[in-house]
Amino acid sequence: MFCGNDFLFLKEKIYDLDTALFISKSEAVLKVPTCIISVLKVDDTGQLWFLIPRPKQYVNEFEKSFVSEMDFYRKGKDYYLIIEGKAYIINDPEDINNLMDLPEEVKYQAMHERVLIKLRIKHINYYESRKSTASHGLNTVKDKFNQLIFNQRPGFRPYRLQTDNLA
Repeated sequence: MFCGNDFLFLKEKIYDLDTALFISKSEAVLKVPTCIISVLKVDDTGQLWFLIPRPKQYVNEFEKSFVSEMDFYRKGKDYYLIIEGKAYIINDPEDINNLMDLPEEVKYQAMHERVLIKLRIKHINYYESRKSTASHGLNTVKDKFNQLIFNQRPGFRPYRLQTDNLA
């Protein structure tokens, strides 16, 4: 689990970026489509809660849990996050009603219009802008290399935080 300061730091960054690209990494034939989400809540156990658009297929036909990724990025910010974890579809009306921390409007949406997802964080990759005084030419070459080989945005350096006991 996160230690106190790391958790608060990451929670603040997630809320600040607010939106993410949610990607199912499931190997199933029928999987939740990739979509843009807004975070409803980051709870104290390291789970992200959010709604996705209701798929055209019947929700019970999807896997109830699956590996997924969330890419948090906002233009103008000097950092971004890539979060990997296990997502769970919460679609039982009784389970939704028992969630005390969700507003009634969100519960209604989760039961009728959208699908409620909780994601248990496994890994977080935090990338921060590199404000280096090194020569511009060398940084350009490093940035191009990182972009091509590691699919990393230019000018950013990674920090990896792992939460093995949350999965």
